[in-house]
Amino acid sequence: MITVETEKGERLQSMDEFHEILELVERAFTKLSILKWIDPYGDTTFNQVQIREVEQELSVLKEVAESSVEHSSLAKFEELVRFCRSGVHRYLKFYGD
Repeated sequence: MITVETEKGERLQSMDEFHEILELVERAFTKLSILKWIDPYGDTTFNQVQIREVEQELSVLKEVAESSVEHSSLAKFEELVRFCRSGVHRYLKFYGD
Protein backbone atom coordinates (compact mmCIF):
# COMPACT_ATOMS: atom_id res chain seq x y z
CA MET A 1 0.00 0.00 0.00
CA ILE A 2 1.09 3.56 -0.70
CA THR A 3 -0.32 6.32 1.48
CA VAL A 4 -0.17 10.01 2.19
CA GLU A 5 -0.10 10.52 5.95
CA THR A 6 0.16 13.36 8.42
CA GLU A 7 3.10 13.62 10.77
CA LYS A 8 0.95 11.86 13.37
CA GLY A 9 0.36 8.90 11.04
CA GLU A 10 -3.21 9.78 10.07
CA ARG A 11 -3.93 8.32 6.63
CA LEU A 12 -5.26 10.99 4.24
CA GLN A 13 -5.25 9.07 0.94
CA SER A 14 -3.98 5.71 -0.24
CA MET A 15 -3.68 3.32 -3.15
CA ASP A 16 -3.17 -0.42 -3.28
CA GLU A 17 -0.99 -0.65 -6.41
CA PHE A 18 2.31 -0.93 -4.50
CA HIS A 19 3.62 -3.86 -6.56
CA GLU A 20 2.81 -2.21 -9.89
CA ILE A 21 4.75 0.93 -8.94
CA LEU A 22 7.60 -1.16 -7.53
CA GLU A 23 7.85 -3.04 -10.85
CA LEU A 24 8.24 0.28 -12.71
CA VAL A 25 10.86 1.41 -10.20
CA GLU A 26 12.81 -1.82 -10.71
CA ARG A 27 12.77 -1.37 -14.50
CA ALA A 28 13.97 2.23 -14.25
CA PHE A 29 16.34 1.62 -11.32
CA THR A 30 19.52 3.05 -12.86
CA LYS A 31 17.74 6.26 -13.92
CA LEU A 32 16.29 6.98 -10.47
CA SER A 33 17.92 8.69 -7.54
CA ILE A 34 15.28 8.56 -4.79
CA LEU A 35 12.55 6.10 -5.75
CA LYS A 36 15.13 3.33 -6.11
CA TRP A 37 15.43 3.33 -2.31
CA ILE A 38 11.91 1.97 -1.76
CA ASP A 39 12.24 -1.12 0.41
CA PRO A 40 9.96 -3.84 -1.03
CA TYR A 41 9.90 -5.68 2.32
CA GLY A 42 9.90 -2.80 4.79
CA ASP A 43 8.33 0.63 5.03
CA THR A 44 9.73 3.67 3.24
CA THR A 45 8.75 7.27 3.96
CA PHE A 46 9.44 10.38 1.89
CA ASN A 47 9.13 13.82 3.46
CA GLN A 48 8.15 17.17 1.90
CA VAL A 49 11.67 17.90 0.65
CA GLN A 50 12.09 14.44 -0.87
CA ILE A 51 8.64 14.43 -2.47
CA ARG A 52 9.83 17.10 -4.92
CA GLU A 53 12.39 14.66 -6.28
CA VAL A 54 9.81 11.87 -6.35
CA GLU A 55 7.61 14.14 -8.46
CA GLN A 56 10.46 14.77 -10.90
CA GLU A 57 11.08 11.03 -11.28
CA LEU A 58 7.50 10.38 -12.41
CA SER A 59 8.58 11.13 -15.99
CA VAL A 60 11.15 8.31 -15.79
CA LEU A 61 8.46 5.88 -14.64
CA LYS A 62 6.24 7.00 -17.52
CA GLU A 63 9.01 6.05 -19.96
CA VAL A 64 9.08 2.44 -18.75
CA ALA A 65 5.32 1.92 -18.30
CA GLU A 66 4.01 -0.42 -20.98
CA SER A 67 0.60 -1.87 -20.17
CA SER A 68 -2.68 -0.10 -19.55
CA VAL A 69 -2.59 -1.44 -15.98
CA GLU A 70 0.82 0.16 -15.43
CA HIS A 71 -0.34 3.47 -16.91
CA SER A 72 -3.45 3.40 -14.71
CA SER A 73 -1.41 2.65 -11.58
CA LEU A 74 1.05 5.37 -12.46
CA ALA A 75 -1.77 7.90 -12.90
CA LYS A 76 -3.05 7.05 -9.41
CA PHE A 77 0.46 7.35 -8.02
CA GLU A 78 0.93 10.72 -9.69
CA GLU A 79 -2.31 11.97 -8.09
CA LEU A 80 -1.11 10.75 -4.70
CA VAL A 81 2.26 12.50 -5.10
CA ARG A 82 0.57 15.75 -6.10
CA PHE A 83 -1.81 15.51 -3.16
CA CYS A 84 1.16 14.99 -0.86
CA ARG A 85 2.88 18.10 -2.24
CA SER A 86 -0.27 20.21 -1.95
CA GLY A 87 -0.15 20.47 1.84
CA VAL A 88 2.28 20.79 4.71
CA HIS A 89 3.34 18.04 7.10
CA ARG A 90 2.37 15.31 4.65
CA TYR A 91 4.44 12.20 4.05
CA LEU A 92 4.40 9.67 1.23
CA LYS A 93 4.71 6.22 2.74
CA PHE A 94 5.24 2.84 1.08
CA TYR A 95 4.25 -0.21 3.11
CA GLY A 96 6.23 -3.22 1.89
CA ASP A 97 5.32 -6.88 2.32
